[in-house]
Amino acid sequence: MKKGLHALMFMLACLLALAILSCGSDTETTGEAEPIKFVSANPPSGSKILSGATLSVSFDGIPKNLTVSHGVVKVAGGTATISGPFSSGELHLTLGWLDGAHTLFYTVEVPPPVAPSAPEGMVLIPAGEFEMGSEDAEAGVNEQPVHTVHVDAFYMDKYEVTNLDYKKFVLANPQWQKARIPKSLHNGSYLRHWNGNNYPAGKANHPVVYVSWYAAVAYSKWVGKRLPTEAEWEKAARGGLSGAKYPWGNTISSANANYDGHVGGTTVVGSYAANGYG
Repeated sequence: MKKGLHALMFMLACLLALAILSCGSDTETTGEAEPIKFVSANPPSGSKILSGATLSVSFDGIPKNLTVSHGVVKVAGGTATISGPFSSGELHLTLGWLDGAHTLFYTVEVPPPVAPSAPEGMVLIPAGEFEMGSEDAEAGVNEQPVHTVHVDAFYMDKYEVTNLDYKKFVLANPQWQKARIPKSLHNGSYLRHWNGNNYPAGKANHPVVYVSWYAAVAYSKWVGKRLPTEAEWEKAARGGLSGAKYPWGNTISSANANYDGHVGGTTVVGSYAANGYG
């Protein structure tokens, strides 16, 4: 009886010891967790980025309550993505979470705006100032004095309006045909080289000539455009070159342009090199 009681007490003591050891082990494994740490950023700190960049930041765990000083942040597991736009210049991007903080440094660059594509057959003449007029010995009184003019950006046709282009217009708008145009809208020489609604043979791609200002305005509206102003025309014709008599320099020959009757008539549009604006 006494031996049985001693054995039972010994077993109870062993169980109590195991329980105490088990409790101690649980305490060690459920102690305070290690703080979440920053691991890396892509692009790395110190890089140049665009204003619309998206950054990827890695941690060695899930950063709780993550906030950023700039941009918008999204967390997926141990990775956070931070999206712009960011202001140009130096960027100090501070990250803060439940048990840590880290600052990244970047230089933000804003790319230049992309100019919209020019309509087919046209080129963009950029905004800006130019010296309008001329004080050359051949300049007329109405070209003097030379003065600074600012012109907003605009589009202009690369080539002159051809006879073929203009024929399409008069066929679609009979009131502007040679036999029908009112006398008040031209000087008597309107389309003088045409035979009715037909341009001279072989001249389809030559520029149309002997068109009145009123007809030119009507054609421009028909194709959804307008005539350039005098300042726009001169800026476009100069091709961005300043201080020169011509768009290519100060001398001229029939290799540069069709002028002063040297060729003896019109030439196919696009026969000569384009100026600096195309």
